[in-house]
Amino acid sequence: MSARISAIALALLLGGAARAAPPTGLSVEAPANGSGLFLELRWTPAADDGAGTTGYAVLRADSERGPYELLATLGPGEDSYRDKVTADPSRSPPRERYTYRVLSLSPS
Repeated sequence: MSARISAIALALLLGGAARAAPPTGLSVEAPANGSGLFLELRWTPAADDGAGTTGYAVLRADSERGPYELLATLGPGEDSYRDKVTADPSRSPPRERYTYRVLSLSPS
């Protein structure tokens, strides 16, 4: 279950995110089958993955200003996430645009 969260709540939740090295090269692609159900996110893990970085938080918003929704927290070494943007595109089409962020997590 995902939840919309404010910037303050996000900062409290992620605690050590500011101290961890960030992941780089975030890309978002629609799968080749063109189903419209999922978007594939990929990134290069942080330089300190597994040491200073203990995982990743994947966030999504309808615009760069947010609010951002926490989609998942992943462990170290993870470099991808599949976002299910709709269960049935014919009944609930996905939005035309999403903004994603992937943040590194570290111990607080």
